[in-house]
Amino acid sequence: MPYQKEFHISIECITKEELLNRMKENADFVLVDTIGNYDGNKHKIKGSKTIHYPEVIDRRKELVPYKEIIIYCRHKDCVASKKVAMG
Repeated sequence: MPYQKEFHISIECITKEELLNRMKENADFVLVDTIGNYDGNKHKIKGSKTIHYPEVIDRRKELVPYKEIIIYCRHKDCVASKKVAMG
């Protein structure tokens, strides 16, 4: 029988204002940039950790210490951040 582990996580979209509030409050979160060097990296938010979406599973241990993981991409319709969030 293969080993399986269930994870119970909630996924929600937040606004730019909500992100700014979390940053001002110094909340315990990690900000993950799934854009990488695409488009010259001009959308990178200072302090974010760049993890391209194909690498997230291999690098997930880097995210474990944080209470909240916030993943972003270029715009709300970008699929990379959604792929990362869904694992």
